[in-house]
Amino acid sequence: MVHYKLKNNIKINDISKLIKLWKSYKKYKSLNYSEKLNISDFYSFINDDTPTTPFDAHYFYQGVWTLRKIKGSGVRNYLDVGLKLDG
Repeated sequence: MVHYKLKNNIKINDISKLIKLWKSYKKYKSLNYSEKLNISDFYSFINDDTPTTPFDAHYFYQGVWTLRKIKGSGVRNYLDVGLKLDG
């Protein structure tokens, strides 16, 4: 059984979000390839289930610009330890 201590500032509409999160968690746990997770780690994510998620385009386009510059430079090998492309 999971023992979960709710924060004092929980709102009524958070209850339905917690129920939805619990169902999603149980569904994930039933998958053969799921990693071990603890439901108590999820409280801060109950508001992440949104229809859209904003992203900072300049970070994505900065990476694209960088890769174009590297490719255009003609180097044969390149090692990057900080470039991140996800979007």
